[in-house]
Amino acid sequence: MIDMKRRNIFSFAFIVILLTSLPYLVGYLRQDEQWRYTGLLIAAEDGHSYLAKMLLGAAGDWLFRTPYTAYPQRGFLAFFPYILLGKLTSPPGQYSQLVALFHLFRIAGVIFCIWATDRFVSLYFSECRYRLFAVVLATLGGGLGFLYVFGLSSFWQGGLPLEFYSPETFGFLSFLAIPHLLWARGFLFWGLTDYLHAHREESFWGGWKAGVIWNLTGLMQPFTIVVGWAVLAIHLFAEFLYSLLQKNNPLHSSFSFWAKRASGAVLASSPFVIYTFVSFRLDPFLKQWEKQNIILSPPIGDYLLAYGILLPLSLVGTWKWLRQSDVSKRLLIFWALFFPVLAYVPYNLQRRLPEGVFVALSILAVAGFSILSGFPRSLAKIWLGLSMIPSLILVGGGIITLLNPSPPLYFSADEQDLFKTMRDMVPRSSVVLADWDLSNLLPAHVPVRVIIGHGPESLRAIELKQQVEKFYRGDLSEKERLQFLKQENVDYLIVRQEISPNGWRKMPDLKLLYQNSSLALFQVTRP
Repeated sequence: MIDMKRRNIFSFAFIVILLTSLPYLVGYLRQDEQWRYTGLLIAAEDGHSYLAKMLLGAAGDWLFRTPYTAYPQRGFLAFFPYILLGKLTSPPGQYSQLVALFHLFRIAGVIFCIWATDRFVSLYFSECRYRLFAVVLATLGGGLGFLYVFGLSSFWQGGLPLEFYSPETFGFLSFLAIPHLLWARGFLFWGLTDYLHAHREESFWGGWKAGVIWNLTGLMQPFTIVVGWAVLAIHLFAEFLYSLLQKNNPLHSSFSFWAKRASGAVLASSPFVIYTFVSFRLDPFLKQWEKQNIILSPPIGDYLLAYGILLPLSLVGTWKWLRQSDVSKRLLIFWALFFPVLAYVPYNLQRRLPEGVFVALSILAVAGFSILSGFPRSLAKIWLGLSMIPSLILVGGGIITLLNPSPPLYFSADEQDLFKTMRDMVPRSSVVLADWDLSNLLPAHVPVRVIIGHGPESLRAIELKQQVEKFYRGDLSEKERLQFLKQENVDYLIVRQEISPNGWRKMPDLKLLYQNSSLALFQVTRP
């Protein structure tokens, strides 16, 4: 039976790997002499930043210093897996190596996350079919977002369905394109499983083991540890209420046991959280980054649409399990019930706090499904099957997009030639001025810094983007242009041919270094 369960889970993981890798294969098949494929699929701006972080590691860095700003940085322990993977690459063909390692990291993350999710699900289902069903829903499931594609976009009041932009709300986006979030979710559920499943006589030390696992979560996404802490707090609240309803003294009941276990988990996993908190309080760059890194939750109606498929059966499952005295099931039920609190905590990253809730809802939905029979069961199976449609739309939409090579998922042969020239000519960490699109792409290919190119990581991004646009439009006088270059400590300037780079040759303090049919590279020379 164990071998059968493992075979089912790893077979499913293999299917997910094939499904999520198909668009990338199409991208490579469609590249030609004019267009080179980036190796990315969705959120190219973030994808380029991950490759840029890998290139930082290849250039010798161990701490994260974003190349998307010229602002001074002390360095911060973040995105470490990308930095570490980058150290396995070297010229020539370094960009291809970065992309290959990125996808190996993603593929390994697919297997690990599905394994960890299955391990958590096994706490609730002994039957192989229900266990696998819950894992499939948690991995590939979505909500009613597919209605947006079929002409009902008015339901979302001008925005997009969460299925298409929020990996925290569901998860398939991480399987498709965001490896470190896959690993973070896997470690989150691995730790939660050990927290619930450790030997009953181990109170504090049982939680300590879970906390040690969560330190690995911190290497991937430190904020996910806070999510774990929030789940523990919700669980303790549930146990406290349960003790009161049983007319027990909470200090002499199971609440006391779980309070000790949660304390062990929090204490063991606190180093990353403390380090991150102190760093963001003391480091001027990180303080500014935190202010402009805003990820807020959408209106509650968007969440109701997102979870609209699972909610009916989740309520049935909740009603079934509320009558059972099972600590694991209480945690799951209260986690789902506290979702609105998590989603709307007054904090810049509030949309990230519901991380993992979809897995809880998937388990509850399968619990509800398991008590149905006859026609209602057949109908419920079709209804839950609808939740797979958004994931198929994401894969299919990605394939359709990649069939027509164009930025930002492809870059031109001229850009490739420019990058090759810059790797040979431009010193590492030089500050390069380019338009937003090229600034986002450049640090993934050349170990330089840019002043714009990534919303959260480019300090004063909105203000500087407007100034850069004025710079290239010619809205600034020659004196103002030179002053801007000096003010932002720009060492090199890239100009597109459509804005007449020949006119820039006449500017003092600019020396033409390289030119092709599309782009020109200038060095800023100063006395």
